[in-house]
Amino acid sequence: MDKDELTAWALRNGWQVLAGAPSLTKPSAPKEAIVRIVFKATVVNLEVKKPAGKWEKISSESYAKIQPDPDTGVPQGLGFEKIPSFSMLMQENKDRQIAISAALTAADKLNSVIFAASEKAIEKADANAEKWRQNANEWRAAILGAR
Repeated sequence: MDKDELTAWALRNGWQVLAGAPSLTKPSAPKEAIVRIVFKATVVNLEVKKPAGKWEKISSESYAKIQPDPDTGVPQGLGFEKIPSFSMLMQENKDRQIAISAALTAADKLNSVIFAASEKAIEKADANAEKWRQNANEWRAAILGAR
């Protein structure tokens, strides 16, 4: 797999690009990367953030030796099996992305409904204002005609 294939796989599976690297985040801190894939010229590094905040390389492999699993599509040879609860962490990140996407879609729909309602209210207010102007002109004409 090359850099583009690895990045595409990661983004489809709950990873997000943070500081230029596909990353998985803490469930409790979704902007703090704890696992990342670092692309070098000839190799790919898998790194985990230690509690002290320093990144530790847990594996490094050449692009040519990384192949997708035929059943799951997970890149083989990169060392994901060395990360405890890796699949659970990846699923939590993917679920969060799906929830965010659903919330954004719902917000877009709500904005459309609100916009349509406000446009209708503006049209009604404009029509009412025009009626008031017509009435005012009629009253003015009646008052001036009565003199």
